[in-house]
Amino acid sequence: MQRFIQSCIGCIVIILTACQSSRQTVRQTVGDRPINDSFDSSTPSVESESVWSKPTLSKSFTPHANASAMNQPVLYFDYASDFSEGVAVVRRQDQFHLIDTSGAVVLDIDPALDGVSPFSDQMALVKVRDFYGYMHRSGEIVVAPQYPSATPFSEGLAAVRTGTKYGYINSAGDLVIEPQFDLATKFSQGKASARLDDRYGYIDADGNWAIAPQYEDNGQFSEQLAAVRLNQKWGYVNESGEEVIPRTLDGAFPFADERARVRIGSNWGFIDPTGAFAIEPTFEFASDFSEGLAAVMVGTKWGYVNSAGEMAIAPQFDYAANFSEGLAAVQMDGKYGFISPSGAWQVE
Repeated sequence: MQRFIQSCIGCIVIILTACQSSRQTVRQTVGDRPINDSFDSSTPSVESESVWSKPTLSKSFTPHANASAMNQPVLYFDYASDFSEGVAVVRRQDQFHLIDTSGAVVLDIDPALDGVSPFSDQMALVKVRDFYGYMHRSGEIVVAPQYPSATPFSEGLAAVRTGTKYGYINSAGDLVIEPQFDLATKFSQGKASARLDDRYGYIDADGNWAIAPQYEDNGQFSEQLAAVRLNQKWGYVNESGEEVIPRTLDGAFPFADERARVRIGSNWGFIDPTGAFAIEPTFEFASDFSEGLAAVMVGTKWGYVNSAGEMAIAPQFDYAANFSEGLAAVQMDGKYGFISPSGAWQVE
């Protein structure tokens, strides 16, 4: 599956929630690049940066404004995002809500919106038809949907496409880095991956090249390292652009909790910052570490391992998201709920 994400119109992959299998497919092909590609050229966009889109249902709006309406038994939601900045986006039928970690509704999202992402920098990416804008945590639309492609805010900036080029706006919607890149992604550790012609490099917050475009593909900086690809193999560079982990990998992703998810052939494991395997590549698929745990696929089910590679939560889920703020969204029998790091059901 060679970069099929190029067929998507927007930078953010739209999860077609009318299709129950779509979330499972995305988890099996998770990556980081919003439109073009990910750190691993066989894998498209990251799930946690997705806009959650409505299924094809009636536009009629039946509010669920009080906490008791949402505090039903676990696996109540039709879809649920990761928690971010204290809230998660959930969908029940064709209505989006923000809930807190107790499961209480803190905001009924305007039903005129066709999709909404988790919050980042107090802003959520929203979709109306084929255009993207931004909503504040209060529910106010602060940047009207107008961009055919956009990324979530990070470090005060968001990449947007105007015409055929990408630039960056600030939280007021002002264009602060002029559109000039063929592809641009979110900032991390003061740098953002950007593409010019057919090569990737890294820019700083002023839009200047910090590491010149030279790679076939690359990923975001995390824990002072970033994955880069040359000659179809992946390794890692430091913030000066020096290669510190040799390019021997078939797929490579950001470091988190001093572990980076990597692929050898069709198997997934984790390396430490020296490049040595901390967890051997034995999994059908794996997610990044977050809060000490990483989702892994064993057979057709998802569970969680700790940093030593020990199975902390047995494989049992049809879908398993990263832990965020002490909770992880999981799917069983077509419905979503949240678990704690012990594997116990939460938001009951």
